[in-house]
Amino acid sequence: MYRTHTMLTIIHMKQYFLTFSIFLFVCCAKQKDNLTNQLVFNGNIDTIKIDTTNFIQAKHIISNLKIIKLETTSSILIGGIDKLLSVEDKIIIIDKRKAQNIFVFDTTGQYLNSIGKIGRGPTEYIGIDDVTLIPETNHIGVLDRGTKKIKIFDLKGKFIRSEDTPFYLNNIEYLNQHQKIGSLIGRYPNGTEKYSGYSLFTFDKNWEIINYAFKDPFKPNFKFTSINTLKKYNNHIFYTPPFENLICEIDFID
Repeated sequence: MYRTHTMLTIIHMKQYFLTFSIFLFVCCAKQKDNLTNQLVFNGNIDTIKIDTTNFIQAKHIISNLKIIKLETTSSILIGGIDKLLSVEDKIIIIDKRKAQNIFVFDTTGQYLNSIGKIGRGPTEYIGIDDVTLIPETNHIGVLDRGTKKIKIFDLKGKFIRSEDTPFYLNNIEYLNQHQKIGSLIGRYPNGTEKYSGYSLFTFDKNWEIINYAFKDPFKPNFKFTSINTLKKYNNHIFYTPPFENLICEIDFID
């Protein structure tokens, strides 16, 4: 019998690396886009040139490293980590494709529970397309494109509610309990010609569209686009428009 174990490495960066990262995003030249006054485009990065002659020792940028051995049994097998969230004293690991599960561990690596499961029931999801942490409540939102729904659970895996999305989203982040920002890839039919071809949207608590931006250019020679286009780090939103070689920081003004 073979037993497999998953090792999770937790790295805490020193201030030097954090400052460097913020510098890259904030200090770039501003560029206008088709945005309303509530979405503010802060800049872009077209090319990052790396000086390969400059070596930085790991001890200068890593302040703490901890290896956590995750509990592993035949029913807790992680095939790949698509996303990792940390909240309170829990680590949430999302495996979209292989295990098709959302695992919750404590900070010692002990398995606590799963969040939802694959299925067609009212508390289940057809697939895991994105997973986000909802501020203030610490609930987990699971984007299920197959049903155009967000399934919301607490950290113990209890089903809270289901929310209908107005069209097929690829990524979703909650700005607060009610306001959301979501992205598309491609010209999915949105039901209203006004929004056709746009890729970034903000929504109110009823999923009514507040703003929209970034019309897909569909350049003929462009071969690839980012799949996970939308990321939230603390209160910062970073977005890679489909079919564009740039990274944008987006401010949401309430």
